Amino acid sequence: MLNQFKKVFFFSFVIVSLIHAQFEIPKQLTHSAISEAKSNKASLFVPLNENESYFFWSERLSNPNEINLYYAHLSNDNWSTQRSVKLPFGSDSLMNLNSVVTNNNKVVLTYTDHDNPQLKVARLDSFLSTSTQIMREKLQIKGAVNGNLFYSKDENSVYITYSKIFNSNPSGIFYRKSLDNGATWENEFVVVDSQLNTAKNPSIIILDDKWLIAYQNQEDDIYLIESSDGITWSNPVEIISSDLELSNLKLVEESGKLFLFYEVAKNTPVENLTQSDVVYKISEDNGETWSEQFNFTNFYGNDIQFNVAKTNYKTGFSFASLREPDNSNYQIWYGFLNETKDTATNPYLYKYVFDVDSVNNKFNFSVYADDDNLEFVYLNYSKNLGDTVLVEMKDDGNSDNGDLVAGDNIFSFSLTRDIKEFDNLYFSFVVVDSSGNTANYRGLDSIFIPYQNQVVNIDVNR
Repeated sequence: MLNQFKKVFFFSFVIVSLIHAQFEIPKQLTHSAISEAKSNKASLFVPLNENESYFFWSERLSNPNEINLYYAHLSNDNWSTQRSVKLPFGSDSLMNLNSVVTNNNKVVLTYTDHDNPQLKVARLDSFLSTSTQIMREKLQIKGAVNGNLFYSKDENSVYITYSKIFNSNPSGIFYRKSLDNGATWENEFVVVDSQLNTAKNPSIIILDDKWLIAYQNQEDDIYLIESSDGITWSNPVEIISSDLELSNLKLVEESGKLFLFYEVAKNTPVENLTQSDVVYKISEDNGETWSEQFNFTNFYGNDIQFNVAKTNYKTGFSFASLREPDNSNYQIWYGFLNETKDTATNPYLYKYVFDVDSVNNKFNFSVYADDDNLEFVYLNYSKNLGDTVLVEMKDDGNSDNGDLVAGDNIFSFSLTRDIKEFDNLYFSFVVVDSSGNTANYRGLDSIFIPYQNQVVNIDVNR
């Protein structure tokens, strides 16, 4: 079985590698300062031109009430990193990073503090020399959260839209305009009165003949309103109604089409456990009609904190994901809209359960795993650091294997207990899909086998 597995994997890997060579897949950001960060849950990829890019990200420090906002400059494959500002925050999900790049290459950046509601607007003033890169705070809007930016080339103006906190909940839609690349801002304009409407998470875009704002109500359904002048707005039109949790709206224009990105918490084979994916809809008639929902990310684990930045060069995106088995830190992945496809994702192991059946003298293993084309799940085990044994786990409903229901994505295997008391059992899992993508998930480093009549239950949520 082991040799057959190796052959299948090798030939599948070669074929898939040839196919994937025709287009790009998301890249992992490997800058040492970022890859070693302990809390990579907010990031932003800003491509300036063919040779210049910026990455913004946040990292929690040793002090639980402080977060650092960093930015890294990539120039001709050379990195320079600078710490920008230390922010007194209080939770892992505070940073809602957004950015636009103006015609004269000024980067306008927003970020939010949800615990002490306020939206901050800053600007990075120079790209020409690393010694002159300065982050300058330009605006602070108290009570505001969930800011999104839009840059109008025709007007050479920057717009920021946001909601505000009322009675502990985000409510209402507001926007401001800057005519000088984010240096100063006009007074706040109320789009939807906060006292009358529970709108939140707005995202604005301005086309040739109309303004559009997508937002959510308190039930997380998504609506769209439009205007010809930014003053008088239409009645809301519902775009998406879902029983699932939706969040993080991003409205983007690219190649004459509108993209509405958002995150959705989907159900998994494990009861009461969801996974977060980035999905989108497309409109080719300026928001009048919308396509079905498509997946933007295809990993069966969590993909979160999706961000997109449209520049004069390209539209860059980034998101955080737990795609490396046995790595509990979110890593940053990035690419270019319309040029990068999330296709070569590893199958995912949500959870495994191991128990000792002292009555039937067996060890029972169960794995909860999933993928678009999941093909094999293997148990890899050894006793007392001896030879490793690879066996295939089954999802066929055969009770002899310890499986109860066929086709429920729970793969099982029962191992005859030929291990004596005080021996050590080592095990891990190998998950393989039909495209040859493989992920290795470590079990516990060792299981000390106690007296025979004692039962050991281990339940690990991955």
